[in-house]
Amino acid sequence: MTWWTRLFRRAKLDRELAAEIGTHLSMAAKDRMERGESPTQAVAHARREFGNTLLIQEVTRQKWGFSNLECVGQDLKFAFRQLKRNPGFAAIAILSLTLGTGANTEC
Repeated sequence: MTWWTRLFRRAKLDRELAAEIGTHLSMAAKDRMERGESPTQAVAHARREFGNTLLIQEVTRQKWGFSNLECVGQDLKFAFRQLKRNPGFAAIAILSLTLGTGANTEC
């Protein structure tokens, strides 16, 4: 699967990842219950042994390669929100950048 299709199927990938982590946790808890632990202890020990599920999800998402693209998207959303909030400042900033670029460009 290419990165382009993964980008548009992100919600599906997130659901599959959550289901896979849940499956691993339930299998580990089931093994512990078969060894004689109570269900609540088995689930607690399985979660402790497995580790931080949110951290595992974040690391997996970073390995998928979406984190840089998501950061750029978040930065652009923030920039447009700020430009919309202060249109006068936006006009002056764009004008000064345009003039500065034009003045430093050689023909």
